[in-house]
Amino acid sequence: MEEDIVAMVQAYRLGRLLRQAGLLPRDVWSRSVRAGGTVGEHEVEAYVHSALTLPAEERDALARAANELTAHLGLMPAPCSDQLWGRIRLSAETRLR
Repeated sequence: MEEDIVAMVQAYRLGRLLRQAGLLPRDVWSRSVRAGGTVGEHEVEAYVHSALTLPAEERDALARAANELTAHLGLMPAPCSDQLWGRIRLSAETRLR
């Protein structure tokens, strides 16, 4: 369940960053592939629109690629999965108390 939440948050935040920066999913896909990413352009498009879930490694590669492309714009970066895990666990523990 936590993995699903992390994946949804990452997809949402990546899509928001791309919209704010005026970038297309193919821009991030291209940068990601050059850095070793393995998913296809259509998968990235589906992921950004929350129609497909990707493994954490691929989500993180896309987040890093988007952050590199948008670093100069001063926008909130797309998070990698490890940045979200602690927040989700902390939030769940707080609710249980």
